[in-house]
Amino acid sequence: MKTENKGVETITVSGKKVEAIRVKWGSTGLRSKFYSQTFWFRKSDGVYLKSKVEHGEFSELISEE
Repeated sequence: MKTENKGVETITVSGKKVEAIRVKWGSTGLRSKFYSQTFWFRKSDGVYLKSKVEHGEFSELISEE
């Protein structure tokens, strides 16, 4: 497995713009073409915001308590 920090970008979560760190996680070698996932974490405190599976499925933080 391999993890890459892809840098900081501004994304929209629950209608709000947030600075986030994008991290790509996946297999190495030949398997890397078949599976990877991207995660976004809030830059200010590292809280999970959103993820995307290579097939285009998204999971997103809905609310905070």
